[in-house]
Order: sequence, then structure tokens, then C-alpha cells
Amino acid sequence: MKTHLTLSQRIHNAEGVQAAEYLHARHTYLHATSYCKEEWGEFWDTSEEASWGHLFGVMCGFDEVWYNSVANYDPDGYRGLINLVKQHPELCWFDARSMREISMHTLATDIIEAADDGKTVRASFLTPGVLMFALNANHHYRGLTLWERYGSDFIYDEEEDKWLYLHEQVCPDMGGPMDVCNPGMDAYNKLMGIAGGPGGGKGPGPGPGAGGPPQGMGGAPGAGGPPQGMGGAPGAGGPPQGQGGAQGGPPPQGMGGAPGAGGPPQGQGGPGGNAQVPGMVVKEKGATRGATSAGGAKGEVHVAVPGPIHYNYTPIMHVQNTVAWPEPYKTMDRDNTYRIYETPVVD
Repeated sequence: MKTHLTLSQRIHNAEGVQAAEYLHARHTYLHATSYCKEEWGEFWDTSEEASWGHLFGVMCGFDEVWYNSVANYDPDGYRGLINLVKQHPELCWFDARSMREISMHTLATDIIEAADDGKTVRASFLTPGVLMFALNANHHYRGLTLWERYGSDFIYDEEEDKWLYLHEQVCPDMGGPMDVCNPGMDAYNKLMGIAGGPGGGKGPGPGPGAGGPPQGMGGAPGAGGPPQGMGGAPGAGGPPQGQGGAQGGPPPQGMGGAPGAGGPPQGQGGPGGNAQVPGMVVKEKGATRGATSAGGAKGEVHVAVPGPIHYNYTPIMHVQNTVAWPEPYKTMDRDNTYRIYETPVVD
């Protein structure tokens, strides 16, 4: 109960905890509709201390966050609307920004702590959800399931008498194409080099990476490819000897791609169990990088602190403590914040 605080202080902190829940719920709605300008223009701290991070790195300072998450984010919505209207002209009145994607996150297992000094609040959430993308240039749809964690810091603006977002760190643990994957089993199959459809076992599988063709042909870019460099092709596995067919069995010698997305082209094996998110490219500090992120921008993203910050799940990895739940604390400092100031060293 923090009896060392006065009643007034405890009421103020309780209001801060409620504000953290409200602001994160508000973020969830605006993120789902891709209304980025409303979010970052409505309830974010606009100082150089503001930060937003994902697997690929951390945007530091409000200007960098705004550039990546609004100015560099909205154009994809307009591209999506153009592709959609080609097939469905009656939808041309839609808000173009919402044609980028729908990122439906739930907020679960929230743990929130207010600082004794009443100036900040820290909150962690589990956030299982789905992503659905608008038509791409080839007029295809796609959807993903994912499981992430949020680590969020909020700050009290005394002059305005309101709470604001200060830091957000997003940590994607696992995910895959909608309706065709079992992330836990897929990760195990990938680790063990087991071919076949989603969930392991023999026979055809309708999902991405369900058995690549013989001869080691590279599959479409995506999550890390299976062992021995044999990239798995999205869609159903091809039958032996490279004969066409939608429901063929696994390729010879069991070298099919593990369920999930295929490895890079040219038959090059993707990264191991700690693979990057599909489309992510990590470059040297301060550089721009191609990235697709939940809440970040797509295209050239500039981050002051480069990734990797967090890794995709494997069955044998250590538990990642990237955004541990908050403990009671007196004031925000580098030991009590979700902002990451330098790239972590991974054992």
C-alpha cells in the first residue's frame, strides 16, 4: 500500500496507473486503424527523451519517432488504397491510412507501477494479436498472428496536468502466417530440421514453408530458412522430383522448409533460431534500414540505437528479460525504464 506516501500522493499515483491503462488502450485502437498522427500528436511527450523501439532498434527523440512512425508510415496507406481501388473502386472514400494494415493487439496481464515521486509510471503488457495487410502491388492479401510484449513508460506533465507516453519498447516473441501455423511446433520443427506441414509430421501441409522443392531452390523472403541452407517455399510443399502440384509430399531427403516463412532466395539458409522478423535488415549504427514493424515505419527507418534488441522464440533459448515487469521504484532512472540506450550484448 506504500504507507510511507501521503493519501494525496497515493491518489495521484492511482490516477497515473489508470492513465497508463487508458493511454495504452487508446494506442491499441489508433494503431489498429493506422491513425499515427492522432496518436503521436495527441498524447506523447515531445522531448528528446521520448523513444519507441522494436526488434530492429530504438528511435530516440520525438523528431525521429515522428519521422519514422508518421511521415514515413502514412505513404504505405496511400499505396494500399491505390491497389485496393483498382479492384474495388467503390471503396475510394476510405481513409487511405487505414489501407496500410490492421494491427489488432489485445492487452493482457498488465503490471503497472507508479514511482514514489509521482512523476512517472511503468507498465508491461502481453499482447497477442493479428496483423492483416491491404492489397499489395500483386493484389494479394496476407495476415499474420503474433505474440509480443510491451514495456511502456509514462510521464506526468505538471503544467498540463496530464499523463503522456514517454517510452515504448515492443518485443515480438513469435508469430506466423494466419491459419496455417503453430508457432511453438514450427519453431521446434525448424530447430530439429523436420519437414512436413504445419505442426510437424509427414505429408503435405497447406501453410508457408511446408516442404521446399528439391534441388535447394530458394523460397520467398521471410523468417529464417530451415537447416542446411535449403530455403522453404511459401505455400504447400512440392512433391518429389520437382513435379508441380498443390498438395505434394515432402521433398527428397526431408530437406523441406520448416513451417513458417521461407528462407532467402538463392538457396541460402536463413538465420538460426534467433532469426530477425521478416523483412528486417540490421545495419551499422546510425544507418537507415529496411524494416516492417508493428507500429514502426515500413521502408527506410532510422534508429539511433540499432538492433537486434530482442529475438524470435526458439525452444532452447534462455528466457528474454527485455521488458521485465516493473518492480516498485522511487524515481525513473536507467535501472527503472524501458528505454534502451545501447544495443544489448547477447550471450
